[in-house]
Amino acid sequence: MVLTEMSGFNDKSAAADASFDGYLVIDFAVTSLKDMKINPQEIIEIAVQLIDARTFAVSREFTKYVKPLHRIRLTPFCTKSTGISQENVDAGRSFRPLFVEFMAWLADIDIVGKRVIPVVLDHQLRTVLKEQCSLSSCVYPEFAKTWISLKSEYQRITGQPPPMEKGLYINEMLKALNLDCIGDDRYRNATDGARNNVILLKYLAENSGAPLWPTVGKPATVDPAKFDVFPEIEKDIFKNSSAGQQDEDEGMDADLQPEAAIAEQLRQNPDFKEQSFRYLLVMDFEATCIKDQKIEPQEIIEIPVLKVDTRTMEPIGEFHTYVRPVKRPRLSPFCTKLTKITQAQVDASPDFPVAHENLLHWMKRNGCENYEKCLFLTCGDWDLKTMLPAQMRECGFGDVTPIFKRWVNVKKVFKDESNFEFEPNLNDMKQMMKALGLRHEGVLHSGRDDVRNITKVAKLLARLTDLTPTMTVP
Repeated sequence: MVLTEMSGFNDKSAAADASFDGYLVIDFAVTSLKDMKINPQEIIEIAVQLIDARTFAVSREFTKYVKPLHRIRLTPFCTKSTGISQENVDAGRSFRPLFVEFMAWLADIDIVGKRVIPVVLDHQLRTVLKEQCSLSSCVYPEFAKTWISLKSEYQRITGQPPPMEKGLYINEMLKALNLDCIGDDRYRNATDGARNNVILLKYLAENSGAPLWPTVGKPATVDPAKFDVFPEIEKDIFKNSSAGQQDEDEGMDADLQPEAAIAEQLRQNPDFKEQSFRYLLVMDFEATCIKDQKIEPQEIIEIPVLKVDTRTMEPIGEFHTYVRPVKRPRLSPFCTKLTKITQAQVDASPDFPVAHENLLHWMKRNGCENYEKCLFLTCGDWDLKTMLPAQMRECGFGDVTPIFKRWVNVKKVFKDESNFEFEPNLNDMKQMMKALGLRHEGVLHSGRDDVRNITKVAKLLARLTDLTPTMTVP
């Protein structure tokens, strides 16, 4: 597709007054909780429309659902407020491969060198996309740093601040202008959001005394004839991985199959075994570290826990916190590179005594303190045999509570059930997942991503055996 070149800006029509050949209208839908801030918030739908600035017709469209990795299950509130179902996101791809697809789509629609400008509600690019790129270890794209703000243009043209009574900015702005909304105005999904953005964009262009111009990014003094927000489409959109670490999405679209013997075991056991414990608490600490050195004392800097229902082997609850180290308050560059945990994240987090208390409160509120019904599940023995007792001693606490004294080590279960021999110089998690035909998603050594990958392993192993304690300490 080739956009028509503008001939000038003397015509009084909105199209001829446009400073741009086209508008890239962007909207996202995200995970949400009722009356609570969700962290991290993840994109679950991307909707982008390329609009011809002369006719306001949709030239091309990119719409995809996105599979979240940190909160796998959508909350009932999220589904109700967006109209997006669990089946929609389960059938989608995670953000990283979809981001590759989106950037390829931008290259395919031939907008490089054209005067095309993103049009958004500010937070979609300023916050939502930026945070998702950081979360998914993607480079924040250059084109997303300059845009036309619908809220700013609404206020400039109408002389009134945008209405925001229900938080559905676009729907409320359209209603204030007596314009019809597309879709159910109870929902906040990206597909309807992008379409409604186009309706508002057209109205603003037709009623503006001057061409619409970006309020964020490039200065207003730039000559429109020379404006180019898309000088090129970035080809390298992933941040560099840690040295020696495979990219977490390598082979994302390859067909993965379990090893033959394991595949036969799974074929013979299609259903979950009856489990002795009602819930599994999948845990994986991250701690301070220095390259090629032992650190004393080592301190916990991330605590993620997924509560998994053993009837379905699906997560039904989550606890997560970063933890501020006290003995060595500055993270080493190696630690940040390995875990992707930043100094700012730990500085803004509670120290271990508070984080530990918060974990215990969460467990009590969610029925996870019941010794008879709940069992911790880890990838290795280090988390509960070594790290937690050492951290408790360092903080002057007494012994850990009984529920932390027994756990199931998923690596031991896997080895016992499959007779698998781990290669000593390769990552155990990735070896297990490859042998089981599972795709590793997210960032290795991110606690939040690790517990999700551990849960995927446990879900298959629950078809082979009852997941019971592999270690109990006095």
